[in-house]
Amino acid sequence: MELREFAPNTWSHRGVSAMWLRAFQIARAGTNVEPGLAQITDLEDVRLVLGRGELTYVAADQKWTLDATDSLRLQVHLSEQTTPEMTFLLLLTPWESEHPNPELLAHDRLESSAGLVAAVLGENAVYARVFENKIGLNEVRTEGVGPVVRVPSASTPRLDGSALEELRLLDAAIASQDASARERGRLSLRWFRAATLDSGVDAFLKYWIALETLAMPDTTDIREIKRLLASAYSSPSGTDPFQIGRLFGLRSRIVHDGLRMGITAAVESYLRAIYTDLLSAAVGRPCPHRAAAAQADGQVVIDGC
Repeated sequence: MELREFAPNTWSHRGVSAMWLRAFQIARAGTNVEPGLAQITDLEDVRLVLGRGELTYVAADQKWTLDATDSLRLQVHLSEQTTPEMTFLLLLTPWESEHPNPELLAHDRLESSAGLVAAVLGENAVYARVFENKIGLNEVRTEGVGPVVRVPSASTPRLDGSALEELRLLDAAIASQDASARERGRLSLRWFRAATLDSGVDAFLKYWIALETLAMPDTTDIREIKRLLASAYSSPSGTDPFQIGRLFGLRSRIVHDGLRMGITAAVESYLRAIYTDLLSAAVGRPCPHRAAAAQADGQVVIDGC
């Protein structure tokens, strides 16, 4: 069978012209799945196909470099490839071309379904992602999907001696704290790093976890974050010049109401700035005032609150 044949006929009947497919290799499946026989389970807007055999797909091999002028150069080579025989799980979702962001919608559906699979069938059921393809249903057209390549942000890294010395002093300040505060600080840095590798709502939540881990021990009260920032900026107590309340409100709507929205690059940059200021304040180092500089750009708009 061609991969497009796994799509339900109802998708074509309702005018869907393509589907997004993600293929996983299942680990430790043993002999529980017989070659050539596919089990199909339909979830809401996602079809799950469990089987064993070889899969032929379009691979998108990417090579990218930063040249001497810091321009990102990307080369993509498409080729048809076939997997070895394996036990596989396919997740298919219709490509909703009328949606404002059909790729984001497809990604969210597949990520949620993969999470459900891991929770119910076990994490080995989605052990390794093998490929993703966008496949036409009414025409023989398949697009390869490669890994995401992040475009460098507009900020210039600080590489001078004073910045490296500040790095050393900040690390020493973290190390000098009591065990609980020290480990919270280091854990928050890992969440911060994870956020920088992500984008959108997922990055927002990781940045917030970094802030919460750093400055909200044993509580969900944001007053400690506001207090530390007010102290670092010598602002009147009880004020919230950096909109921590609005950020917390947005976080609450995402977590508790399932709000799905676009998080702008400016908001992500602002969260990074707040975290850097808060980290310095939490360990008693001079505040670099990055949050104020980010606000001064005038591009920080916190929607959805």
